[in-house]
Amino acid sequence: METSISIDVPDLDAARDFYTHALGFTAQPARNPYIEIVQQGTTKIYLLKTEAGTNSTPDTGTENQRHWQRHWTPVHLDFSTDDLNAAVARVVSAGGSHEGGKAGAIAHCCDPFGHGFCLIAS
Repeated sequence: METSISIDVPDLDAARDFYTHALGFTAQPARNPYIEIVQQGTTKIYLLKTEAGTNSTPDTGTENQRHWQRHWTPVHLDFSTDDLNAAVARVVSAGGSHEGGKAGAIAHCCDPFGHGFCLIAS
C-alpha cells in the first residue's frame, strides 16, 4: 500500500512552487489539470485545486466553507531538517510564514494557503 497526502489549494502553480522551493519536493507528472503532484523520497503530496467558498466537508450536512486564511486543523505535516534556520528562511522566501516555536528545536509555519505545518530540527 502506498501512502500519500492530499492538500486543497486555490492555485496549483503557486502551491507547486511553494512545496518545491520551500520544502525541497520535486514536481511529478500529473494526468489531471486539477492536480499537481510533488514528491520527496517516498512521500507524495497531491495538491488539489479547490475554490474558496466550496463545502469543505462533503456529504456531512455541515455548512463549513473552504477559505484560504490561516486556519487550524487537528492534522498537520511535520518536516525534519538538518538546518532549521535555513529551512525557515526558505519557507518565508517562498511565501509562507514563520509563526514561532522553540528556538533551535521546532518552527511553527504556514504555507501561503493557510495550512499550518512544523519544521523539526533533526
